[in-house]
Amino acid sequence: YKSSYADIQYCLNHYDRETSSRINGVATSGWQTFAFMSRSNERFLSDSDNVYVLKNDWNPNYRKCIIGFQGSDHAADLSLFVMGSTDPTGYCGRYGVHSGVSNELSKITHDSQYANRIVPALETCHEVTCVGHSLGGSLCNLFTMCANQGLENLDGSDSKQMWDDYDSLIWQAPS
Repeated sequence: YKSSYADIQYCLNHYDRETSSRINGVATSGWQTFAFMSRSNERFLSDSDNVYVLKNDWNPNYRKCIIGFQGSDHAADLSLFVMGSTDPTGYCGRYGVHSGVSNELSKITHDSQYANRIVPALETCHEVTCVGHSLGGSLCNLFTMCANQGLENLDGSDSKQMWDDYDSLIWQAPS
């Protein structure tokens, strides 16, 4: 059985239900949950941001991983994201980025759980694929741009914030 990334994102979005009902979900296609973080923000309305890393060790010499970003929790989460973020900003050396997306990803990657759980997991991966739906998809686009082109985009930049965003997101791949 070969799963699509859409199937994996569905399983990530329904992970709690699948686990509690003992449905195998992504495990049927060889993926295992490897790292998890949940960042909560109770500032105005409840907001939680979940990030999963899955691993597939079918080839013992080449680990494939998937990082999955949760989409909007509910309408209030989405409205806070859209209403509070209308001006484009810079992130990881790229300008014209939606400030709501960059703020959300920055909060995730500057959280100690990201540094202590997600980065060590990613450092064991030879290949990383990013999945997400809705806001999670936007986070994936920005995450992937920064991981793949961050240094190139930052070349010659003196923006401390953009370098800080890059440094907090990036990891060292295995040799």
